Amino acid sequence: MAIRRIVFGLAGLLGLCVYAYWTPPIPKLADLLNRPEPYINQPIELYVETTVERIQPEGFWLRQRGARMFVRGDAGEATPGDFVTVTGVLLPDTTVAMQAMYIGKGRRLKMAVSAVGALLALVVMVRSMRLTRNGVELKPDA
Repeated sequence: MAIRRIVFGLAGLLGLCVYAYWTPPIPKLADLLNRPEPYINQPIELYVETTVERIQPEGFWLRQRGARMFVRGDAGEATPGDFVTVTGVLLPDTTVAMQAMYIGKGRRLKMAVSAVGALLALVVMVRSMRLTRNGVELKPDA
């Protein structure tokens, strides 16, 4: 009985992770570029899978799921490929005037550890279920 709770808990957690990935609570770069009017001169925060693409003297380019946006400000210790969180104000020319930035050091390692955990959870789920003519059932010993 305990395995059933674990399996259903892991399935629910996986569902929440997928939902959070596809519908973040903040606007994405693509949203800001496609419909900037509601966000002009408003404070914004860019953080879901946002990486530094290129650094220039007056600022740097961010990339998020294919969309690109220029941020005015000092990139500090950030290098291309770093995951960052940027807070600032969206300007009328759809660039961001940066107020603060956080560099997500070790983000790739954290992602790898999470992927291993998710894979192990999937293995536990698959091993505790079986396909029948009536659908999916939990194994009797689970």
